[in-house]
Amino acid sequence: MTHTCQRKLKAGFQLITLTGLAFILPACASTQQVSVPVETVAEDEALINRSEVVAVVASVDVATNLEQSALRWGYELKRKEALKGLGLWVMTFDCPPGIDPREASLELERLQPRATVEANHKFLLQSGPLETGPAFASKPRLYANQLIDWPEDGCDVTMRIGMIDGEVDPMALSRQDANINRRGFVNDKASQAARNHGTAVAELLVGEGRLQNAELFAASVVAEDLNGVTYSGVEPMLRALDWLVREDVSLINVSLAGPYNEALAKGFDLAADKGVVVVAAVGNDGPDAQPRYPAALKSVLAATAVDSARQIYPKAVRGQHVDFAAPGVDVYIPTRTGGRYISGTSVAAPFVTARLAVRKRGEEISIHDIRSHLAEMTEDLGEGGRDPVFGDGLITSYGQCDT
Repeated sequence: MTHTCQRKLKAGFQLITLTGLAFILPACASTQQVSVPVETVAEDEALINRSEVVAVVASVDVATNLEQSALRWGYELKRKEALKGLGLWVMTFDCPPGIDPREASLELERLQPRATVEANHKFLLQSGPLETGPAFASKPRLYANQLIDWPEDGCDVTMRIGMIDGEVDPMALSRQDANINRRGFVNDKASQAARNHGTAVAELLVGEGRLQNAELFAASVVAEDLNGVTYSGVEPMLRALDWLVREDVSLINVSLAGPYNEALAKGFDLAADKGVVVVAAVGNDGPDAQPRYPAALKSVLAATAVDSARQIYPKAVRGQHVDFAAPGVDVYIPTRTGGRYISGTSVAAPFVTARLAVRKRGEEISIHDIRSHLAEMTEDLGEGGRDPVFGDGLITSYGQCDT
């Protein structure tokens, strides 16, 4: 019996496979055409794991059906895990030889329409090279706290805060008594760059002079590929998000950014439905880049970076999704060995997260209400009102916390 199948490509073509021969033909008229900007494709090509797809489903029955169907079509199930906090199952498949992940995602969704399947994109840390040296400890250049009226002694906040980032080194923090719960979601040993980044973000959240009594839940999701690039995949980020939801964390900082991924978006939207507020870096791909995610999701607050003169960070992504600006250029990070300077939108995100942790809680019950509430206490930058560069403006903290 001749085995014939059709695999739909995202670019509006069909791959017809007949007894081992493949022909690419235009998709039929009933197939919805997908318009993808050329620049988006070029940017995102390098951020796709060429051999894997990730699926999320809402029940074990659907997961079992998808697994069985995928195996019949030559896919290999690598991992399957229940995400009980999000109410999902996450599954990672190896694609059959010669099958593009985007093509595979459409095929698996055809086999199981109740599944959300997407290529396993790479999400990158959003900071530049670090300036380090013991000389910085004696007379560091400081401006970030003053720029946003953050109290010198920090804010006394008793709550759980999460971060999805690189590994945190508690011994490198300025505060040795910081309350940190750590959990890793990648098997590979963290690179020094990932550890430096995660530790810097933790310092901006719970270090000396920051959130003094917060309990930090730090999820390490960053690995290193064969080219030395530090990144996180979709699955570790979803598992980390699920852990934080199960630990009753209601405010999460994410300093990773990458292409739109439907499976990842589903996880963040479900977390938002449970009352979780996520702050994410808008990304460092430049003013002409396409929106980066998860920051560009409607359920997420997007943070961009400014310098000491309130000028935008030149590499910051712009767009209507940008919500707030915060210090993010040459920000001094104290350490036990002398300190360092760091730049990027991932530096701005924890300032916004910390500001949200001390907000005067009113009747806001949705992400829209929280945006509106915080926007009332920002310093307008750039064009009058909300704009695609600074969003609603620079966050301010004056009078918003007890020291």
